[in-house]
Amino acid sequence: MRPARRLLLACTPAILAVGLVHAAATARADATYTITDLGNANPLGIDAAGDVLLRGDPGYNGIYHSYGPQAGTVTSFTAYGLPADTNTYGGSTQVAAIASNGTLYGTMLNPGVWQPFVDQAGHITTIGTLTGMQSSGNIAGNAVGQAVGIDYAGPGGANPHGYLFSNGQLTDLGANVIPNAINNNGAVTGVYNPIANAAPHAFLYQDGKMTDLGSLGGAQVVGAALNDHGQVVGNSQIPTATPPGSNSFNFQEHAFLYANGKMTDLGTLATNSPGASSEAIGINNAGQVVGTSGGSAFVWQSGTMTDLGKILRTVPSFTFGNVEGSTPAGINDLGQIIGNEPQAFGPNLFVEHGFLLTPTGAPAPASILPDPFPAPEPGTWLIFSVISAAGLLRAARKRRSRREGLTLSTPAHLMNSIS
Repeated sequence: MRPARRLLLACTPAILAVGLVHAAATARADATYTITDLGNANPLGIDAAGDVLLRGDPGYNGIYHSYGPQAGTVTSFTAYGLPADTNTYGGSTQVAAIASNGTLYGTMLNPGVWQPFVDQAGHITTIGTLTGMQSSGNIAGNAVGQAVGIDYAGPGGANPHGYLFSNGQLTDLGANVIPNAINNNGAVTGVYNPIANAAPHAFLYQDGKMTDLGSLGGAQVVGAALNDHGQVVGNSQIPTATPPGSNSFNFQEHAFLYANGKMTDLGTLATNSPGASSEAIGINNAGQVVGTSGGSAFVWQSGTMTDLGKILRTVPSFTFGNVEGSTPAGINDLGQIIGNEPQAFGPNLFVEHGFLLTPTGAPAPASILPDPFPAPEPGTWLIFSVISAAGLLRAARKRRSRREGLTLSTPAHLMNSIS
């Protein structure tokens, strides 16, 4: 997450706990969630225990605990053995990812070069690079300390090379390989160029073998995440018609699920226009997929795509007017979903707040700053709003980086990153 402009406002929304019921498009039972507003923070990941990695303003920068003895609080990165300036923008250490067991991954300045590290319960291991002179800005890891990233110089200094760190050893995954995720069995997904200067394709790397996942008919494919069963999600361009006489490049992207050697098109939200695109961003071991479609976050399961952005935008104090752009960042095996949702605090002033969605059936996460409110009248939305002291809010971006360092959220960005 890049450092953002700061705006001093009179009040900062801290936590909303909202009971929501959303009627699904099919005969499935209604999906009910508790929403926790994570404040002016960018959620980068969530572990199996509901701990959320946050990067944001002071007080919203560290590990947020939704359950356990520390529920409702944010623990500073210093408690994990990291330098104090990890809790600030532009610090010498940046945490970028959290594994299912809470292991942290990131990069640190060491010395004058950004190098990746693994933080396992306060025990920090610095990962070397393939060249010994260049660093990785894109890193992800699993619960057993394996990590993937990019050596931007690459052997010979020609092209960026992806790498796998396992058992203290670095494996070169090849030139123009950009790993995005690794599961707890050591399988890796991301994007690579099978042919020089060709459109990038999604891959699954496991046991030394690189498998091209194919496509939904279009040229460009991105592998974004995978679960422990080896199911991969991402987005693929699909064939589209270009209007006669048009000089513009016309394309659409659809979210996909790759399983058992087959890529399935997850489509788009039913409320979207026919030309809308979608992309999948995360998947848990139950096969629940989160992503975006036409500016709304969604969760997909067993063939049904539910509009989470519509739910978020229904809460008046959580967003403003016709704001769109809710973006999930991940989902854990409890079904908890993290992401960002635009908010507004005046004309032409928009910010994004992190959110945590917790399905009913699980205990409701605690609030960061709990505050009592009168019971609402029956039949209304249950909204519990907490207003804190004046705080610094970062300026809005239409879409935010889901991970520190390299982001592959759009075709243009992707092409520029690996060319």
